[in-house]
Amino acid sequence: MSLLLDALKRAQSDENKHNTAPQPESGVAINAPHTHALMAYSIAALAVLSLALIWYFYHINQYVPVSNPPRDLASAASAASAPSAASSTVALDSPLAALPPTASGVDSLTYKDKSWTHPVDTKNPERKKHKPAKKGAKRGIIASTAIDPLKAGYLALSEGNLDRAEQYYLSVLAQRPQEKDALLGLAVIAQRRNHPDRATEYYRQVLREDLGNAAAAAGLASLTMHADPVTAESQLHELIDLKPTAPEFHYALGGVLARQLRWGEAQQSYFKAFNLSPNNALYAYNLAVSLDRLHQSAAALPYYEKAIMLAKPEDPTLDMDQIERRIQELRATSPESR
Repeated sequence: MSLLLDALKRAQSDENKHNTAPQPESGVAINAPHTHALMAYSIAALAVLSLALIWYFYHINQYVPVSNPPRDLASAASAASAPSAASSTVALDSPLAALPPTASGVDSLTYKDKSWTHPVDTKNPERKKHKPAKKGAKRGIIASTAIDPLKAGYLALSEGNLDRAEQYYLSVLAQRPQEKDALLGLAVIAQRRNHPDRATEYYRQVLREDLGNAAAAAGLASLTMHADPVTAESQLHELIDLKPTAPEFHYALGGVLARQLRWGEAQQSYFKAFNLSPNNALYAYNLAVSLDRLHQSAAALPYYEKAIMLAKPEDPTLDMDQIERRIQELRATSPESR
């Protein structure tokens, strides 16, 4: 990243020198050597900028996959549902897992059921039973040609039906091999199946076509998180500097910080992500969890309620029953209920 910045600074310096050079007096023709010098400066500046872009592309693609990556990129599925919605939510760990013991540095909470105050990091495809296929439908064949396969793939993915979602996305790629929404959907599926190498390749295909794609860049950073959270944090800070309005990066950073039990910083990142994308149920939920971890239950309550309101009924990402229980616990202990 420093080489990219150095290259850009050198290019800017060359441009400044050119702008400050004395201009020929009126009526005096510019001699040929001076013209050649200007052309040389221009060519050099273009070469430096080209090298900078190549280095940036190389740097983005160096996110190293790990053997046991996070298994989801939750709202990349949303991107796959509509080409205009290219943003994603990076999911990072197991959903609603029990709190680590207080000896590891996690504060002890006072309410009885602590099992679900962990940020949702992935969908568990086994948690939701699939409805049986309709009679007459041939397995492995997408029967209807009238439906939008991207939307159908997203629907199947949101229901946890990975095989069917994969069929739809592959059918899209058979017609449009560079379709980024289908590639993102397949990356989500690969992560859920714990295939980091395959997920990495799909993300890189997206970046080869769209270098600034936030969903793919955040997905690659999330794959680094388990093996090297410090590097993942550094990469995400760089991505935020490049694109501060991308909620995916702030959310992914919140997940990295939460895994390090840095709840105050994680809460700030989740808050930024939610402010940038206030209709995202997962962002609202993880913001609520981080506030709950910080013993700010009164502040957490409205975000739990927003998560319930924003979540889609068929989406297995969030356990609605557990969230409802926590909402009732917080309401029962709030000063207004006394």
